[in-house]
Amino acid sequence: MTSHRQITAWAAAGESETQEFKRSTGQRREAARAVCAMLNHRGGRVLFGVEPGGRVSGQQVSDHTVDEVAEGLREIEPAERFLLEHMPIAGRFDPGSMVRIDEPAYAPLAFREAVANAICHREYTSGGSSVGVAIYDDRLEVTSSGTLHFGFTPQALFEPHESRPWNPLIASVFHRRGIIETWGQGTLKMAAWAEELRLPRPEILEIPGAVVVRFRRMPPQGTTGKTTGTTPQETPQKTLQKTPQSTSDAILELLRQQPELTFAQIATLLRKSDSAVKRAVRKLRESGRVQRIGPDKGGHWKVIE
Repeated sequence: MTSHRQITAWAAAGESETQEFKRSTGQRREAARAVCAMLNHRGGRVLFGVEPGGRVSGQQVSDHTVDEVAEGLREIEPAERFLLEHMPIAGRFDPGSMVRIDEPAYAPLAFREAVANAICHREYTSGGSSVGVAIYDDRLEVTSSGTLHFGFTPQALFEPHESRPWNPLIASVFHRRGIIETWGQGTLKMAAWAEELRLPRPEILEIPGAVVVRFRRMPPQGTTGKTTGTTPQETPQKTLQKTPQSTSDAILELLRQQPELTFAQIATLLRKSDSAVKRAVRKLRESGRVQRIGPDKGGHWKVIE
């Protein structure tokens, strides 16, 4: 917990490119935009309850107030939506069917987790540090300035491990906002989500000055190469048994993994319209397969098995 003495010292230093003051959480929208700008540069902090001149006026804070500030971080999410909307889609046809099946070339939830982890673990003390996303023909990469800390190795991150975020305050806010669901499970969940979509496991690489999470696409159907445990005669039989996943089933799968998702986030991840998602959720609620716990803001979904 930050002490009053520390806050007073920060306030006395005045505003700068890494520090801004807001009179109250009523300015949380402006604060979220400032946070976005800082995340794209050297990092920084926003202090609520501090006058522009540096006088600490304070503010009464409740759990509801903190939740409202966390909700303000939705200002950051349009960047995620933009990236997901431009993520390539792999289309395929099953033998005997004229219906094209569209599947993401990468696991959207794994990509979202990688971006959140990059922000939480980025090195903000170095000038020019950043978090970057690059989409290539055969891969997608999320790069974060810094190194792997606390003795972690890329291999160890795909095994059960202790959660030790390099920037615990950012991680705490992300957890409250629902961007991070559980501690110390991010890389394990990325691997599991990729496996569910029959995609290669993500790779973690250390390069000079940065850490890269790399997602590779599945080779196009029809390409040659080594296979394991199957023959050309077996493949068509297995493929014929597959059926496209319905919108309702896809929504249930998402809500099992991330019960805090909003309609807009579900629509983005499934590449469906908001109205289509709302209709599907309404039918799921009417059939008793899903239940809303709590209010629209701050609540979550419960899947009834």
